Amino acid sequence: MCPAVPTAIAADHATAREIASWWVAFYLTSMGSLYRRSLSERGYRDQVEAVLAGNPTHDTTDVPPEALVLLDELTVWGTPDTARDQLQHWYTAGAEMPILTLPPHRTIAELDYMLETMSPHV
Repeated sequence: MCPAVPTAIAADHATAREIASWWVAFYLTSMGSLYRRSLSERGYRDQVEAVLAGNPTHDTTDVPPEALVLLDELTVWGTPDTARDQLQHWYTAGAEMPILTLPPHRTIAELDYMLETMSPHV
């Protein structure tokens, strides 16, 4: 199994959370009902509703505190050490080669940082 995992890695926790929140809010508000329905059916209905309530337009990307579990379940995010620990959970769950998906609308420097810090040689 080679899942593509949305990635949000930064030197500081707040920036990483902002990027991870973008991933979750974008998928729930902009990609039709597939992700909403799928997550709701898997026990995350309240969290999905909280994200939708906090993002009345496609221009906002807030994941409220009561829905933060979605960041942990759906992305690899945080500072490099935290993100590497999270990535290990994907392997434990059966992923043979998780593919880190880089976020759009970020600088080349940010993307390089994510790639370098998650590189197996680090």
